[in-house]
Amino acid sequence: MKPFQKFPLLAAACIALSILFCTSQITQASEHAPTTEMPKWCADMVEMHEDFLKLLKTQDAELATQAEKMKSASDDQRSQVIEATLLLMIQQQTAQHSEMEKMVVQMKDYMGKGKCSMMKKEE
Repeated sequence: MKPFQKFPLLAAACIALSILFCTSQITQASEHAPTTEMPKWCADMVEMHEDFLKLLKTQDAELATQAEKMKSASDDQRSQVIEATLLLMIQQQTAQHSEMEKMVVQMKDYMGKGKCSMMKKEE
């Protein structure tokens, strides 16, 4: 199992730090040089984060629909609906981990190219 699958909060924290850094870059750019644009890597990270949030909202809606099905299912159908709901939750979690892994790989790529000064060690 990959480290970020074992520790999803760590992955989320890394993503949150990247977004926080991007936000500070935007603020600094707007304060000091209004014509300066956000770095491309930062814009990419923001876009990936927004896409991830859209995925989560879609998944939440799917689960809400499934919950309604569970509530209204007859006793005979209830076990099948619960099984389908559990399968859906497993598929959603797998999709979330895949998206988080993509974001972490992208962050590591930027770190490797020296574009992410926030992640550099202080010397």
